[in-house]
Amino acid sequence: MAENGAREVFGVDISDSIYIAYKNTEGSNNITVAQGDIYHMPFSPETFDVVVCVGVLQHLPDPWGAVDELLCYVKSGGTLVLWVYGREGNLFVRFFVEPFRKLVSRKLPLSVVLIISYILGAIFQFVAQLIYSPLNRLNITWLPLNSYILYRTNFNYKMNTQMIFDQLLAPLSYLFSREEVETLCKKPGIAHFVLRHHNNNSWTAICHKK
Repeated sequence: MAENGAREVFGVDISDSIYIAYKNTEGSNNITVAQGDIYHMPFSPETFDVVVCVGVLQHLPDPWGAVDELLCYVKSGGTLVLWVYGREGNLFVRFFVEPFRKLVSRKLPLSVVLIISYILGAIFQFVAQLIYSPLNRLNITWLPLNSYILYRTNFNYKMNTQMIFDQLLAPLSYLFSREEVETLCKKPGIAHFVLRHHNNNSWTAICHKK
């Protein structure tokens, strides 16, 4: 965001990974990172022109309360951007990934989950690069999770493995239906919103504050 024109950027996360974010951005003079709880962030109300929350709400015990909290930090006339896992278009995740996460992977040692992630990452790379990509060049686009897997071919093996590792470890993970995302966005303080089915398996909501 800073590289694409934002005058000043603030990043917040509750975990110690914020220290890695600090190291990655310490050469930038317009980025500040802070460790904090999304329900009690260290900012004054109506501080930001834009607040972005990507890949977080689905892991929270109270996503609706979190949206209220985030909205209070948006200036009048500003924008709140949300991205969440979608229920629609995610049958494989619902019936295979989620049960495996709940019953198996989140209970395993980190080293074991990492090994599993490397194996699954290699399988994913093979399927994405050698099956999905060639078929899409032939205009065969009906395969499961086609848009999402094609999107993931933009990332290398390491990044895709890290994404798998992240999915297998989450203590909480929730898939939002379109109706639930619309409910999240129908707050009294939101004038209007635009909803997009991103890669046909997740939801992006762009909300404009009154």
